[in-house]
Amino acid sequence: MATRVLVIDDDPEYRQILQDLGSSQGWDVQTCDNGRDGLEQARKAPPQLIVTDLVLGDTDGFALCEQFRQDPRLKAVPIIMVTGTYRREEDRLRGQNMGADAYLVKPFSLAEFLQTAAGLLKA
Repeated sequence: MATRVLVIDDDPEYRQILQDLGSSQGWDVQTCDNGRDGLEQARKAPPQLIVTDLVLGDTDGFALCEQFRQDPRLKAVPIIMVTGTYRREEDRLRGQNMGADAYLVKPFSLAEFLQTAAGLLKA
């Protein structure tokens, strides 16, 4: 059975890059362009990994991460936060405090993303 990964990002280019990258690894990658749909998708079919941008049209990734952590079916799913905006150390710490397992700043290398994702999927 393929690893289910949910990517939530309002940037269609990043969604496509991560979908293509995940597919090349044999993952079943689902994508959403906003937090509401991402939360709904995760609740319908819990993934094994969630990747969420911090700047979304309808919410921010911090609040979304908190909602994932409050849901009993999703609270243990690893979360990678990605951002091109929140670059400071205190932003990374805030992400960790909200429940993120990893925090990547755009543009990140595809190798860095794969290494981070693989580490979280093994854990």
